[in-house]
Amino acid sequence: MSPEKYEFAINLKVKEIYGLIEEDDRESELIKSAITRLITRIRDDFSFYKNVKILLSMNSSDIVKILFHHGDSISKAPRILAHWRTSCLWNYENRVKLVKDRTFCIIISADDIRSIIIIYDDMELN
Repeated sequence: MSPEKYEFAINLKVKEIYGLIEEDDRESELIKSAITRLITRIRDDFSFYKNVKILLSMNSSDIVKILFHHGDSISKAPRILAHWRTSCLWNYENRVKLVKDRTFCIIISADDIRSIIIIYDDMELN
């Protein structure tokens, strides 16, 4: 099966599950364009390096416990860390960067950590 068929099948299933309406496709085009620019920029900027790492300067489980005081906080850790890494990449030009040999490290900032609080607060899940 070709990659295009996989993409078509996935898009069709997402539309089926979430009932996405394509009346106003401008927003999705803007999002796709922004993601494409980000991927291109990152690929070009990081192509020299052998490894690119996104680092959290604290123990992730401690941060999750601080942010979420209920029992299932640790189960949320992988999703929260993925969000922080994504936020860090979206804003990597404004993040602290370390370079050693051909390894490029980006440090997750307090802004990346705070962003999850805003999202959870908006969704009233915390």
